[in-house]
Amino acid sequence: MNRVNLWGRLARDPVIKWVEPKDSQERMCIARYTLAVNRPFNNKNKDNSQTADFIPCVTFGKNAEVAEKEFRKGMALAIEGKLNSGSYTNKEGQKVFFLDVQVDRQEFTERKSVQEQKAEADASKESKNSVAEDLPQPYTPEEMGMTFYPEDGSEQEPEQNFMEFGMEM
Repeated sequence: MNRVNLWGRLARDPVIKWVEPKDSQERMCIARYTLAVNRPFNNKNKDNSQTADFIPCVTFGKNAEVAEKEFRKGMALAIEGKLNSGSYTNKEGQKVFFLDVQVDRQEFTERKSVQEQKAEADASKESKNSVAEDLPQPYTPEEMGMTFYPEDGSEQEPEQNFMEFGMEM
């Protein structure tokens, strides 16, 4: 029996390709994505560490169309499929072997609102940074035409901190 069940996060956005099969009039969608799956291991220090395996996945038809519209880097997915291996000869004449999971079922494992919150938080951070860059810098008192003189009536420039007057530089 060739069945694979994995849970992980998308390592990148899916790569989408539309093809026209020879035996059909309709175009078919193919989606390829990489699923990062955590794997615990014990290292020399005997502490439980984790590493990730990056599993190439491919899906076709409606599943691929869903991947095109909905899947983004970092999303958590559970997939079910079969292990697929093969080989081909590349342009240089070398034989290339591949191994991937042909996905039959794919499901989100986080509520969509959590994913949306992450996306909104990222968008908010970006907009705050761009707004801060777009804001004009505060004017100095000299640029505003203000001159402060000492209370004794002399015309010397005072050596006072403008914060005493409630102004920021």
